[in-house]
Amino acid sequence: MKCVSRFGMGLALLVFAMAGSSDGAIDADSTNWENSWEGDVTPPAPWADWTAIAPGGINEFTVMTEGSDTFNRFAGTSYGAGIEYNVPSEELDPDTNGGAAVEWRFRNGTHGRTWFDIAMTDAASNAEFARFTSNKSDVNIDMLNSTESDQTGSVNSDWTTYRMVADGSTVEVFKDGASEAVFNDVGINDPRTGIMMRFWRGAGGANEFDLDYVRWTDGNTGPEPTTFTWDLTGAGDWNTGANWSPVTVPSVVPNGNHDAIFGDKIASASTVFTDIDVSVRRIDFDHDQTYVVAGAGSINLTTGTDSSGDLAPVINTLQGTHKFQAPVHFHDSGSVNVASDSTLIFDGALHLTGNTLTKTGVGTMSIRNDFVTGGGTLIIAEGMVSGNGTLGGNLENNGGVISPGNSSAAAATQSPEPGSSLLLVLGGVLMGWAWRRRK
Repeated sequence: MKCVSRFGMGLALLVFAMAGSSDGAIDADSTNWENSWEGDVTPPAPWADWTAIAPGGINEFTVMTEGSDTFNRFAGTSYGAGIEYNVPSEELDPDTNGGAAVEWRFRNGTHGRTWFDIAMTDAASNAEFARFTSNKSDVNIDMLNSTESDQTGSVNSDWTTYRMVADGSTVEVFKDGASEAVFNDVGINDPRTGIMMRFWRGAGGANEFDLDYVRWTDGNTGPEPTTFTWDLTGAGDWNTGANWSPVTVPSVVPNGNHDAIFGDKIASASTVFTDIDVSVRRIDFDHDQTYVVAGAGSINLTTGTDSSGDLAPVINTLQGTHKFQAPVHFHDSGSVNVASDSTLIFDGALHLTGNTLTKTGVGTMSIRNDFVTGGGTLIIAEGMVSGNGTLGGNLENNGGVISPGNSSAAAATQSPEPGSSLLLVLGGVLMGWAWRRRK
């Protein structure tokens, strides 16, 4: 196990996570993560024995392996035994009012009760903290010293991931990316003078509790992430921060110099909706299950930047069939890349706003609505452009296929003189061409 720290900037983000590497190392410079605890080692320092009630809890965590899963099992018989992590106040930024978040992946055992306490305001006296009580078939969620009533959270038959996000006076708990419980007027996170986390054995004697990882943040004072990956197993709102990974506090969603990645998280065809306009530099679809991007808002592709300079806007479809029902606007010249045996469908209007869009990849780009209503040029470098939409603008076929109609991959370039427009109707038995010459 390796621990990496940058405490000089304040504890921007602490993470204990399964990183997938053999030694648990996480590149702190690229991820803004400060620590890691792999499931293949017992609790490392600064996790320590919690001795307030019963000592010896740290010795009751054992590394277990089941198939490809390696994790820690907390099992024993002594009431009150457990482990605790106290983050010193000098390692925190008390002026960071961005909130806090904790995430852990666990599995309840067949007997007993395990308590997970999280304190983010006054760790010394635990004046305000959350308690998650893992029973055999559920999790009791209690905001101690608050007027809020307890709530009961569900668990899976196998592994379950919980995330607690504290933002101002509200605490929201998510299960596997979906909202599970909301508490108002809690005030758990600001101003923070410490963070405390404690796993310990509750009332009821012997217990069994499996822990894959735990991660947390006290607010992001480091660089804002630029790449966000959809983190729900189904449909959800683009503009909810907890629906994306990494989670940021304060909440940030892909809407700026960002890349939005739609990967293999969803279990079946799902809709990501936005009722406000959002802007990104890149969108990737990389799953055999269909994503549908819909809503009253529009999707806007703009030039981004990184250390190498400007980055042209792009939509990549790496596998599967995916669809935009919301209108899409390219505000700068960019590209749509569709891989082999894949399809990207534009059900909503596609606007180039006078820019050039290059279709690459041997897959299919399907246009089913008005295209280039603001003018512009579509260059078909390879692959197929099909559908029953109307294209108003310049078209250059440099080796692709227009279907139906011109089915020759070696079709000649069709490009009107400057200032004219080309109307190409896709979807009929024949392809219709109409020219409006400049007066």
